[in-house]
Order: sequence, then C-alpha cells, then structure tokens
Amino acid sequence: MRFAVSGVLAATFLSAGVLASESSTSFSDVYRQFQQANANNEITQALRLSEKALTLGENKFGKESENAAMLRYTYANMLAINKHHEQALSVYDDVYDNYESLYGEDAEQMIQLALSVITYYNAMPHHVKIDEINQVDKYFDNLLDALEDNQTLQDKQRAALYHEAMMTISKTGNIPLRAVEMNSFARRGVELIEATWGSEDVRTVEAKFLQARIYELNDKDSHAIDRYEEVAEILDSRVAFSHPYALASHAKLVSLLESRGESERATKHCIAIGKMSPWDPNQEQEPLYRKNPEYPMSYARRGKEGWVRLSFDISEYGFVENITVLESRGGALFANEGLKALEQWRYAPKFENGKPVVAKELVVQLDFELM
Repeated sequence: MRFAVSGVLAATFLSAGVLASESSTSFSDVYRQFQQANANNEITQALRLSEKALTLGENKFGKESENAAMLRYTYANMLAINKHHEQALSVYDDVYDNYESLYGEDAEQMIQLALSVITYYNAMPHHVKIDEINQVDKYFDNLLDALEDNQTLQDKQRAALYHEAMMTISKTGNIPLRAVEMNSFARRGVELIEATWGSEDVRTVEAKFLQARIYELNDKDSHAIDRYEEVAEILDSRVAFSHPYALASHAKLVSLLESRGESERATKHCIAIGKMSPWDPNQEQEPLYRKNPEYPMSYARRGKEGWVRLSFDISEYGFVENITVLESRGGALFANEGLKALEQWRYAPKFENGKPVVAKELVVQLDFELM
C-alpha cells in the first residue's frame, strides 16, 4: 500500500471480486479513480474520492453491508492520513459498530481494528492525543477482552496477536487503562507466548522486554527491573551480536537503578554496554542516566537565568568524577546545583583496545532558563 500513518496504518480496499460483480459503472469508476489517486500519492484527492465511493457504495450494497463497512474503514484511514483526527476517530467508531454487528465483539476483525486504531492513536500529535484519549479507551478495553474471549483462535494465532498487541500498546505513552489491567494483560501475554514458542525464542524475549516497558509505564519499577535483567541476561549469553533489546535493557537498568540509589547494581550494566559488540573497540563514552539540576527557587522568584560550564572525568565504571566549574553566569547557586546534578550522571565507559579506561576533561554546559 502507498499510504500509511507512521508506516503502519494503511488504506483498506475492496476485493477485485466485489468490483467485478458491480453492474453499475458509477461506483466502479469512482473507486478506480480513488485507487489511482492512492497509487499516485495524491492524498487530498484520494480522501475526496474515498468519501464519494463510500456514499455510492452504501447506496449500492446497503449501509450495513460488509462492503460498506470496508469502504467506511478506507474512508477513516484516508481521514487519518490527511490528519483530520477528530473526524477519523468518529468514522472509526462507525466502523467499530459495523464490525460488531457483522462479526461479533470478540471477532478477530475487531482485534485487528482495535490494533489499527491504537496504532493511529500512537502516531497522533501529543496535544490531540490528550483531547481524544477517552474516545480511544473502548478500543483498549475491547482488544483485551477479545484476545481472551475469542474461542475460534488457535494457540499460535492468539500468541501472535498478543505479541502484536504488546508491541502496539508498549508504544503508547499514556495508556487509558488501570495499571492492574495492563499488568494482567502483559503477564497473560508473556505466559501464552512462552508456552507456545519456548523461553529462548526471540518472540518470548521480545515479549518480556515489552512487558518490562509496560511495567515501567505503570510505575512498577521493581517488576520492570526484574524483566529487563532477565532479557539482558538471556541476550548477553545466547546472542553472538549486540541485540538492540539487550542494549535498551542495560540502558533502562542504569536509569532505573540509579533513580533508586542502587549505583552498584547499575555499574555492571554500564560496563556491559561498553563491552557490547560490534561496537568500536575505541568507542567514546555515552550518557545513560542524567539528572536535571534543581532551579534555585530564590533565583526563579527574581526571574534570574544563567548557565554553568563544567569539566569532569568519567571513571572506567561510568561514574562522573573530578568535577570543576570552568565558568558560570547568573549566580553561584547555578554552579552549585549544576555540580550536584552532574555528580549523579552515569555513562557507559570509554574503551581503548577493548578495555574500559578513564575519560578525562569532558565539558558540559547546563542552562537555567525560565519557561
């Protein structure tokens, strides 16, 4: 398909068989024009034609027919592609009602529709997502219910759909579900996927990483840490190359452990990142955890702004050491707060000839600005 929202949401098309059986040329002509506009990436024209095709299709096949539902879904997708967010969600709701009548609330078509709408929601601008979150809520609820209640799915089908749903939901920064629902969903998904494909299958490891992400989104840091550590251990021991989830897990662990004051546990993950292949054996250090400095309240009240430039070293274990104030503007409190924040930062260490070494005299500037 040529059109997509964030490379995922595509326009839905009627089968050639439906078109061939069409006796009237009006709908056929308009639908072919729509397909041509779509192929030429003429999204505004394609939107207009998809709306016209829907009207003609409803008259031809009936408003409650399966063909009309498919045309309505195509129109909703075209609205989404053209960034008419509120109207797109309204038409998706119409498709939801159509599909529920045609297939039942637990049908696989309802699952796929929910995944498409949630994917679209993930791609929407943040300010629009805040306004529309309640409207998307029912898609989350239906997805979770249908995954479990659909009696026609085979185990592998259900596991694959759980995997896809976990990937989709893990990208959603603001999940309109209670934490207990999300945690139960993630636990059930991992159990099913692991039972279907085994503990060492990459899909199982991926599901556990996504479960950790969901735990993190719901502020279940202890559970997230346990899962990230499991994923990192499996991938470090069984995969010959640096898997992106191994890197992400180690980086997440540094951040989560440092935020809990567990620097010793965080250190081994800094070292692990530095040693990951196929990185350059002489790679430079990379920041893994940053704590923003506090804005001095007395300065904020007076509208004072400024900055501090600091020099520092990074130890072979990723700790910040030997901090020196090179220059500052705006007042001594900016320098003090900058020092306190920087000493809590953590890095993957610098490596030379495959061994961690001290990185000396790095420089960072921290700006204090009132928004």
